[in-house]
Amino acid sequence: MKRTTIIFLQFLIIFSGRAFSQGQQLSKIHTTDITNFWAAYDRVIELKDTTAQKQVLQTFFIDKASSGMRDFIKLRPKLNASKYVESINKYPKFWQSIRAKTLKIDLYKQAIQDNMNSYKLLYPNFKQPEIFFSIAHLNTGGTTSTGRILIGTEMAAADSSVDASELSPFLQNVFKNNLNVVYIVTHEATHTQQIGLEAEDKGTMNLMAYCIEEGACEFIAELIVKKQLMFPYMTYGRLHERELWEKFKGEMYDKEIKGWLYNGGTAPGGIQDLGYFMGYEICKSYYNNEKDKQLAIRKIIELNYSDNNQVHEFFQKSGYANKW
Repeated sequence: MKRTTIIFLQFLIIFSGRAFSQGQQLSKIHTTDITNFWAAYDRVIELKDTTAQKQVLQTFFIDKASSGMRDFIKLRPKLNASKYVESINKYPKFWQSIRAKTLKIDLYKQAIQDNMNSYKLLYPNFKQPEIFFSIAHLNTGGTTSTGRILIGTEMAAADSSVDASELSPFLQNVFKNNLNVVYIVTHEATHTQQIGLEAEDKGTMNLMAYCIEEGACEFIAELIVKKQLMFPYMTYGRLHERELWEKFKGEMYDKEIKGWLYNGGTAPGGIQDLGYFMGYEICKSYYNNEKDKQLAIRKIIELNYSDNNQVHEFFQKSGYANKW
């Protein structure tokens, strides 16, 4: 009996330790900014004077911002009271229809954490970022700051069921083909591990580097979810890969990226972000050609984007150009 009790206590200690650790990790996923936004929203829509609306939005949302939301505001200066109020007044049907979806984010926490745990198994050097879900008045779906993922939940959680009739054709199309919240966080997680991204601000990155940066996030996410990505740019890319490569190889050392990335609403043929596909294929080729898969994953994640020579060497070692 004594031995049974000791074994039980040992099991309880181990189980409790794991549960505590899991709870600690889940505590890195924050949703308070969503709650604060809707508290402010309810007050804003009761007012008609825009000056009063802005003051309420400032007091009940922006002034209560989490540390992650404060990062968001620094990165996106348009996240100010005036722009929030403008969006609330301009798109009432959208805001009413998206509310319930944003308030269900807590339901995704465990799935997100499961992916973060899988990331750690795939890449032992993984440092789990803090994840902040907020509202960004349709300004962005997701971005990162140092060690943090910042999500515009009204975009990340939107799908074909929301009322987007007041929005641009571009946003309507985005929501019809939207990525799910868990995937978006998994994609952004790789950005928090990448090195040398300050090269973006310095303007020293070329198109190839940008595409590999984004493609690495896509490829690693696919390894984690163990499911082929079926987004429009991926589906189109697979059908037109040779054609895309012929165009890409003549532009990949240029600094201009708008024909390939972040080009919603202006993308040739209406398929945006085809550079994600090209970068994904380069990373996939690198992975397939490296016998040591653990090393390949580390090289993909730890590529230094501030070093153009290293990026070029990575591309050369990928053997992607030899595919054709």
